[in-house]
Formats: sequence, C-alpha cells, structure tokens
Amino acid sequence: MPRLRSDIVEVYVIRRPGSFLQMRRREPPLRGTWQPVIGHLEGAEDAPTGARRELEEETGLRRAPMWALEQVHPYYLPESDEIICAPRFCVEAPAEWEPVLNEEHDDWRWIDVARARDALHWPSQWHAMDEIRDVILSGHAAANALRLD
Repeated sequence: MPRLRSDIVEVYVIRRPGSFLQMRRREPPLRGTWQPVIGHLEGAEDAPTGARRELEEETGLRRAPMWALEQVHPYYLPESDEIICAPRFCVEAPAEWEPVLNEEHDDWRWIDVARARDALHWPSQWHAMDEIRDVILSGHAAANALRLD
C-alpha cells in the first residue's frame, strides 16, 4: 500500500502585472527542467513556515506577501510507492527584485502568464498558474481569504 506524505511544498513567485519566476534545476533528477520553488519541510515545521524558508534558501527572497493556494498538489512517486500531497503557495516579489540562486539551480527567468503553460515541465503545475492568474492576479474576492500575512 502506498505511503501518504505531505512534507513537500511548492512556492510560485509572481511579479505584477503577470509574470512567474522559474528556476532551472542543476542536478538530477530533472536536471535542466524549469521549476517553481519546491522543497521539503523540516521537523515539525508547518507548511507556510517551510515555504518561506525554502523561498529564502532557493531565491534569497524574504518578507514578501504570501497566499496559500486552495489546491493541494497530489502526485505519485512510483520509485518509493508514495503519494505526495504538496501544499502550494504564491509569493509576490517586488518589481525590481532578482533572485539569488542557491546550488540547486543554475539559471532563472520570468515567464509571462500567457506563456506559462508552454514553459512548465509538469502539466499539473498549470492548475497552480491558473489559480494564481484567476484569483490572486485578478483580485478575486477569494484572494483576501487566502492571504497569509
């Protein structure tokens, strides 16, 4: 029977009016793919705290507005027979900000929301981009309820 885990978080960094940060993975697995911030929770860390820590470790960004996305990302890891349920977050970077990458990534880019689907490695990430575009960037009423700070 597969084991259920929820110790991974995804963080999508946006810049208004509508671009997403992607970082290119340096090492296997998935070397060369463009990804959002993805990381593991440490110890008894809650998901928002872990997301903020991972964001700072991977990009250098601190103290930015954050939203919890309504969708949790479920996926299966066949090599370990595990089902992952990863909470997703969105963070808004200042217009002039540029990431300072750690050893996990070797490049970064901003992708316009209109091109985001073509730029993502995993189709499941389209749903996060759609929610960010339709709720957070559009100013939908639900954005206030999802805001964490």
